[in-house]
Amino acid sequence: MKFIYVLTIFLITTNCFSQKEAYSEKKTFLQNDSINDIYIDSRKFFGSNGEYRTHFSIKSIDSRFSHDNYNFRMTDPKLEERNIYEIGKRINIDSVNYINPNKHYEGKSVLEIHNELSLINNHRRIFIITYITHRKMHMAWNAKYVGTIRDVTYTQLGKGPFRTER
Repeated sequence: MKFIYVLTIFLITTNCFSQKEAYSEKKTFLQNDSINDIYIDSRKFFGSNGEYRTHFSIKSIDSRFSHDNYNFRMTDPKLEERNIYEIGKRINIDSVNYINPNKHYEGKSVLEIHNELSLINNHRRIFIITYITHRKMHMAWNAKYVGTIRDVTYTQLGKGPFRTER
């Protein structure tokens, strides 16, 4: 009986550890390797080394709220050691098919948008793209959708993530 318990625990823990996906920086930014990838235009970044976030806001259909924020977190295992330029990749804007969230999600309910963004994580990768004015270039970051919040206005104290490097 003891053997069966040990064998069962071994099989359960082996399965848990075998499902862990290895991180590959090269795989993160292979452009056009999957038509399922989604590129979202967002210009509202906040955070600093260790945690960079962004969001896009859409005017709320529900009259009780003014707007809905859809939040994303930049994914990189070395966020503590790297700044926002090091975790992103310079891209040619003409080489990607990106969406403008206000136009793309127009007329959809909060629940529909939330479900669509949540399910993306299971089937395709999300990239946030933006134009950095003082560097005159477009950059993309691998991101993860982290939820929706209503009627919140984000502020950035200090210089902001794009002005931390001199």
